[in-house]
Amino acid sequence: MEKIDTEFLILGAGLSGLFAANLLSRHKKDFIVLEKESFPGGLARTINYKGYKFDVGGHRLNFSSSQNLHFTKDILEGRLLRVKKCSKVFTSGKLVNYPPELIDCFKFFGKTGFKIFLELMRNKNNVHVDSLEEWVETNFGQTLYKLYFKDYTKKVWGIAGNMISKKLAQRRIGSTNLVKMLKNIFVQTGDSIENQQYFYYPEKGMGSIIDKLVENISGVDRVHFATSIKDIQSNNNGTTSLTFIKNEKLYKANFKVLISSIPLIDLLKALDCKQNGFERKVLYRSLILVNLLVDEVRLSDEHWRYIPDPDIIFSRMHEPKNWSKCMVPNGDKTSLCLEIFCDYKDKVWDSDKEILFKKVKSGLRQINPQNGFKITDFCIERIRYAYPFYYLGYEIFVDTIKNNLNMFNNLVLIGRTGTHSYFDIEECFDNVKVAMANLLF
Repeated sequence: MEKIDTEFLILGAGLSGLFAANLLSRHKKDFIVLEKESFPGGLARTINYKGYKFDVGGHRLNFSSSQNLHFTKDILEGRLLRVKKCSKVFTSGKLVNYPPELIDCFKFFGKTGFKIFLELMRNKNNVHVDSLEEWVETNFGQTLYKLYFKDYTKKVWGIAGNMISKKLAQRRIGSTNLVKMLKNIFVQTGDSIENQQYFYYPEKGMGSIIDKLVENISGVDRVHFATSIKDIQSNNNGTTSLTFIKNEKLYKANFKVLISSIPLIDLLKALDCKQNGFERKVLYRSLILVNLLVDEVRLSDEHWRYIPDPDIIFSRMHEPKNWSKCMVPNGDKTSLCLEIFCDYKDKVWDSDKEILFKKVKSGLRQINPQNGFKITDFCIERIRYAYPFYYLGYEIFVDTIKNNLNMFNNLVLIGRTGTHSYFDIEECFDNVKVAMANLLF
C-alpha cells in the first residue's frame, strides 16, 4: 500500500471540487483531488463527439455577483459570450415563448389569456404552501400552471407537482425572478428582466471552464482520475484517512480536512455511516442525452425547447450551435441535443441506444411532421446523479443526514451533489467560497 500525506483531500473533480482546489492552490495549500471517472467536469463537462460538442445539460450562466462574472471572464481569458435568450414550449400543439409574453397568452390561448392575467395579478403571498403545484398556482394561477408546468413537471420528475417540494419551484423558478418578470410584462412595473433576456455562455462550452480549472492546479499527483474509494477511516476527532484504488494499486491518503463534492449516498457508504435507512431517501433523477449530428446549417434559433407531451420521450431539446458557433466543427452542419429524464436502472435507463434513437426520431416527427432533416450520426450519454430529487418531505431525511455528519468536525460538504442542493453554476461558486473561507481564514 502506497501512502500519501496531504493537508486537504477533495472528493470529486467536478466544478465545485476543482474550484475548491483552485482556491487552495491560490493560498499555497497542500491538497489532492480524487475523481472516480477518467475525466474531470462532472455535471459541468462538455462532451466532444466527432467535433460536435454538447454539455451535460445546457448551462446558461446568469450572474448576480460581478465578482463571479469577472472570475469567469478571467479564467476563460475573455471568451465568454453574452447571448440573447430564445426559449419556447411546445404545448397544446403550439410553439409558445417561455417565459410567456403577453401577446402569446392572447394570441394562442384567446380568452384564456385574460384569465391568466387576472390570476397572475392576485396577491396570495400570505398563503401557506408545501408543494411545487401549490407554489406555482399561488404565484402564477391555476391556468398558467396547467398550460406550462403541470405536464412538464410530471414528465421531468416522474411524479405529479403536488408530490414535489415547493423548494424546487423557489430555487429553479423563483431564482430567475419569473414572477416579477411576468408582472412586468403585463403591467410594466419596471422590474429589471435583464437576467432573463440574456445569458452568458463559454465560447467553447462549459467544459472550457473545467479545463482551465484543471490547468490552474496542474502539478505532480494533484488530481487522481479513475479512482475507486474503498473506505474512509475516522476517530473521535473526525475523519483521518482514506484508502482508494487506482490502476489496481491500493493507496492510503492521510489528511487533516476532507472536502466532499460526491453524492451523499456514496460518501455515507465510504464512511460506513448508516443512517437508519434515511440514506435510501436521498434520491436523484437521472438523465440520458441523445446528441444528433444533423446535415443542416441550422434547425431553429432557439436555445431551449420544452416538451411537456408525455407521449414524446424527451423533455427538452437544444441546438448547441445556437449557444456558440464553436460547438460544431464547421458552419455548414449543426447538431441537436435531446434530454430524456428517467430513474437509474428503470426501463428507459436500461433501453438499448438504438431503441432510444428510434423513439427520439418518432418524437421529432410528432413535433414537426412536415419538416424532416437528415441525421448522419448520433451518440448517447447517461448521467446517473443528474438532479437532486426534491420530493415532498425530502428535507427531513437530507437535513438529518447532514446534521449527523457534523460529528466529523473536519468534513466539509460542497457543491450541488455534495450538499444535495439544486445549485446553478454561480450558486456552486458561492457555496464553495463560503466553505473555503471558513477553512482558510
